[in-house]
Amino acid sequence: MQTLNSIVFGWYPYLCLTVFLLGSLFRFDREQYTWRTGSSQLLRRRQLTWGSNLFHVGILFIFLGHFVGLLTPIWVFDWLGVSHGFKQMLAIVAGVFGWIGFKQAGIAADQARIAQDQAAEAKRQKAAADSAAADAERERAKAEAAAKEAVEQRAEAENQRAQAEKEKAAAEAASAEAARQRAAAEAQAAEAARQKAIADERAAEAQRQKQLADKAAADAEHERAAAEAAATGCAE
Repeated sequence: MQTLNSIVFGWYPYLCLTVFLLGSLFRFDREQYTWRTGSSQLLRRRQLTWGSNLFHVGILFIFLGHFVGLLTPIWVFDWLGVSHGFKQMLAIVAGVFGWIGFKQAGIAADQARIAQDQAAEAKRQKAAADSAAADAERERAKAEAAAKEAVEQRAEAENQRAQAEKEKAAAEAASAEAARQRAAAEAQAAEAARQKAIADERAAEAQRQKQLADKAAADAEHERAAAEAAATGCAE
């Protein structure tokens, strides 16, 4: 029993203080930027308020109780009339604050874990939202490219339609010119036919006049022959 008392109350407190001091120095040397006000969790979100605050209140009362109990000389308690039994009972009652600190430390740790899980979930959701935003941005870029290509295709179609209109107008003008030339050719053909008809009529008239002339010549020749015959008869 004496050995257990020596270990628990004689060696263990100094071992804890040694680990506390050396661990603090080691942390300050290796990770000094982790020393910040946020590490106490006093300024965390609402869900950590009760657990964090009660934990620190319990720690402070335990610290002050041990500080007063270990450093106050025995004669001071005797002078104040505090017996050893009352002192032990006071230590037991004050130990309730230690239980509160331990309990609320668990609550704070659990709430901190929940907060970390929520932060991780929020981070994951943010990453998913960023990915969705990136996808939306890519889709928007594709849509803008497609819209630009559609505008270019529409402009090209408008140019082709205008070119087709020009070609149609030129074809209509060429067709009108061909019709005009055809009408002129038909008019010239009609005029040529009229001139041919006139020439044929004149040729027929000339042929008739020739026939009349030939008949007159034949009649004259006949009369000359008759006259010669008559002259010959008279001469005999």
